[in-house]
Amino acid sequence: MLHLQVFTDGSVNTQLKVGYGAYFVLSDLNASIDSLKDTVKV
Repeated sequence: MLHLQVFTDGSVNTQLKVGYGAYFVLSDLNASIDSLKDTVKV
């Protein structure tokens, strides 16, 4: 069975009525931080 770790974050400016969200799904618990940097898109 494939195990995934899902990380989420969000932010809302209630005055401007604008919100942003992000998620990151990790399937390899042994992945190094350096290898993950290339896969994250901003």
